[in-house]
Amino acid sequence: MRAQSDRSLALELEFDKILELIAAHARTCVGRVVIRDLATPLEDASGPARSALLTMAVADLIEEDGMLSLAGVDEAVPWLDEDAPPPSEPRDLVALLTLARRVAAIRRRLAEVENDKLDGLLGRLADTRELIDRVAPKLGRDGTVADNASPELGRLRREIARARSDVLAELEAVRRGNREVVTDAPPTMRRDRYCLPVRSSARAQLSGLLLDVSARGATSFVEPIGVVEMNNRLASAVAGEAREIQRILHEIAHLFAEAHDDLASAVEVLAELDAVQAKVLFGRTVEGRVVVPGEGRDLVLLEARHP
Repeated sequence: MRAQSDRSLALELEFDKILELIAAHARTCVGRVVIRDLATPLEDASGPARSALLTMAVADLIEEDGMLSLAGVDEAVPWLDEDAPPPSEPRDLVALLTLARRVAAIRRRLAEVENDKLDGLLGRLADTRELIDRVAPKLGRDGTVADNASPELGRLRREIARARSDVLAELEAVRRGNREVVTDAPPTMRRDRYCLPVRSSARAQLSGLLLDVSARGATSFVEPIGVVEMNNRLASAVAGEAREIQRILHEIAHLFAEAHDDLASAVEVLAELDAVQAKVLFGRTVEGRVVVPGEGRDLVLLEARHP
């Protein structure tokens, strides 16, 4: 009966509309869900004063050191669902790394404040520093895998650079020696192999493999015989690089899989913090005040107005 009475009172007060006004100040989708769930039940199950005291604590935190940054939380949420497949794309792993960084940053801020309400949230946030230390040196913020992610990747990339330089140098030498055959265009790529643009009418004068022909047929793209083995060496190194990158990404994905539960729990805490921060921001817009309920059932609001 009490819960039904609370819901009826909430509807009469248009509490759902107030929640939408508050939700507009949230920075994350998960935070907005927390706010909208406040409609039922109306009171915080852990005690009528807990929510008010936590709101005051977050308000002091914001006043002292600015708003809590929660950018990137929503992007990681899909990969924390129990039924979600393991992430494999670099951008998805970057989203999880961003979340781990966000958790670490929020942890640092909460740890700097002496408040038992914030301490409770701090205790629920996993320490993600070791995870960050293991992943960040390997995975760039743009999703690229760093050269030093593994000794083998570094070696392969040096080999690619050398092989590419050798191919281009040889092509330039062939180009200089066959000015009457090649076009004015520089060496280019066709079928993932370096080649020279050659006048189709003079193609027979340059020994090599025909890789492609221009749309109008005036230009042929020829891989000179002298660079075939160089291109093969380059292609082999590029293929090895791709395999090593996939191995490293799989290794990073495994690290996040091991931290799945900690990150999922952290998102719940960040969502709660986002919801509380939204209350604080909404309170500023309406010049509101936090009211801490006492132990009794009655509450007297002096000069109160509906938001």
